[in-house]
Amino acid sequence: MRFRNLLFACVLFFSVEPALAQSQKGIPSDGRDFYLAEIVPSIKCAAIKPFQGFYALISSYYDCNVTISYFDQTGKEVTGPTQHIQAKEGWQYPLDQGMMNPRDANGVPLNPDGEAPEYATCHIRSDRPISVSYYSTGPNSGSLYMALQTGALGKTYVVASMPANPSLGHANSHHFPCTADSSSSEFCIIAIKDNTNVTITPNGLTRGGHVGVNCGQGATGQPNPFSVNLNRGEVYYVKSTIDDPDNDMSGSIVVADQPVAVIAGNEGAFNGETSFSQLGGDQRNMSAEQMVPVDFWTDKDYVSMPFKESPNGDPGDASEGSQFKIFMFDPKGTTLFTTYDPIGLQTQSFGRYMCPPMTYDNVESGINIGDTSSTKIMVE
Repeated sequence: MRFRNLLFACVLFFSVEPALAQSQKGIPSDGRDFYLAEIVPSIKCAAIKPFQGFYALISSYYDCNVTISYFDQTGKEVTGPTQHIQAKEGWQYPLDQGMMNPRDANGVPLNPDGEAPEYATCHIRSDRPISVSYYSTGPNSGSLYMALQTGALGKTYVVASMPANPSLGHANSHHFPCTADSSSSEFCIIAIKDNTNVTITPNGLTRGGHVGVNCGQGATGQPNPFSVNLNRGEVYYVKSTIDDPDNDMSGSIVVADQPVAVIAGNEGAFNGETSFSQLGGDQRNMSAEQMVPVDFWTDKDYVSMPFKESPNGDPGDASEGSQFKIFMFDPKGTTLFTTYDPIGLQTQSFGRYMCPPMTYDNVESGINIGDTSSTKIMVE
């Protein structure tokens, strides 16, 4: 009888476990292998350096051992510190800026305009599942993105960024001198395997002269792809020109023959403000986010929750409410979708490479994405 009960328990386990696995949706946030790259802030004030910080935030449900490594400029992986993390605790690890943002003897970045492969990544490994986020702090230096484990990376991405900023809202303090600087809309691609071939179709004009589809000077309305080859640990930055506030890398498409990571953002975004401070701190901030592979997109079930507004704000200010952007990849071109916001039902038409992307500003209560004609979309 005891053996029969044990056999029944085993049969029940093996019949239920696959069903549980099949019911899981979305991207697993935990893993044992991660790669990080930085969106470097554009701010040039030397006085703010002591207040900047760049970190990997690592935590786990389990007791685990985490190893940090980088890549030197020959491509050799250099092992760094190893840390034991107790279950349900975390480690805020300061990233080595000499490896993440390599510079010459005079402190000048080796590749300030991007569009050249460089070894500037951090490789994080663990003997048990961990969760990893990238975090930076400081004036016009604050950003945070959740890193995807290498097993959740894909081969096809659409970039979600913010437009270039030609020095709008830069620091102009009377307390210390601060060189005015402008900011690129940008993204970067991290290779996790050698001999990775990547095709990039920028939606805006790049610093390297690649013409965009619909954004930036010289846009032709037609895709102008170019290709690069990357090895494991290399990162390839694509940055917009900095003199055109309408130049936006959003909608750019990245297609690789092996899984890659794509990080997108802005070096110093100015978004929502209606006036500039003549004497004061920097009114901009960075943005950074790891892109979700197209494979994980869906045509339904996007749920949004509004953020709490700052108290005593002007309801008419451009920064009031939340902002949503909607992207598509479907190569067939244009699709219709229906949204519901406090105003009511709205049916819209949108497609690839839109500039600016389909955007909803000043949304107070969130939006619901309705019928998308079965076209998979991404909502930011």
